[in-house]
Parts: sequence; structure tokens; C-alpha cells
Amino acid sequence: MLPACSQSIVDDCLHNAHHPCRGAIHGYIIYCSAQATKRCSNSLLWNVVGGASVSTPLWAVLAVLSNEMSQKQGGPRLGFLNPLLYKIASDPHKYRACFHDITTGNNDYNGLNHGRYPATAGYDMATGLGSYNAYALAVTSSNRRGYDNVGFP
Repeated sequence: MLPACSQSIVDDCLHNAHHPCRGAIHGYIIYCSAQATKRCSNSLLWNVVGGASVSTPLWAVLAVLSNEMSQKQGGPRLGFLNPLLYKIASDPHKYRACFHDITTGNNDYNGLNHGRYPATAGYDMATGLGSYNAYALAVTSSNRRGYDNVGFP
């Protein structure tokens, strides 16, 4: 249960399409305590985080859950995922199902590099393959029929 003072922040974020916490470029809004991080305090319980601080744990969780799904279905451990991810992305139908292609913006957060790495259609240096659709990617990666020739034992 959220404290009443925090509920309006979360409501605004969830229901206002233009709120800064809605876009990946601005990060994710998280709840934390003063003991959890130097950026939180008893008066600032909500914090916006982004970049590798968010994406790395999210990808790790997806990998663990996808691996668990594969093994529960009698499949192999997924192991090194990069070849499989790029194989999935090479199929236009699977790519649209498993990834949200980010096509606008860039990774020049401070505006100091003239937008050196812009987001474009498909793979780009700013967003990689894009953000993932967790369920679709977990199902597709755990059902590897037709992907046995992408470097897996």
C-alpha cells in the first residue's frame, strides 16, 4: 500500500501520457527508502532511474524467466542469448512481436554530442533492438524450434 503522499505521483505517472516517467528516455519511477540509495531520503521516496541501472536488471530477469520457461517445457538452458536475440530480430514478424522498435530520439542525454547516436528503424546504437515485449520474447526464446543452428549445443 502506497503512502497517501506518494499516490498522486504514481497516479500522475500512470495516467498522464506526457509525464516524464512514461518514456524510457526519462527512466522508470521507483520507490526506495533512504537506506537503499544515496539519492533517496525520507522526504523523497520516489526516484527516477534509467540507463544500464534499469536495463541490466530487467534483461537479467527476462533471461532467468525465459530459461525457466524453456526448462519447464523440456527445453534446454538458454545460455548465451545474443545469437538467439539477433536470429529472432532477423524475422520481421517475430521482431514486431518481441520488440518495440524505438525510432525517435537519441542517447545524447546532455546534448553535448549533437545526437551522435540517433534511434532509427531496426537495430541502432541508441536503443539496440528496442525495448522488449517480455512475454512474447520469453515464449519465442523458449520455443527454439527452427533456431537450433544459431550456436547452441
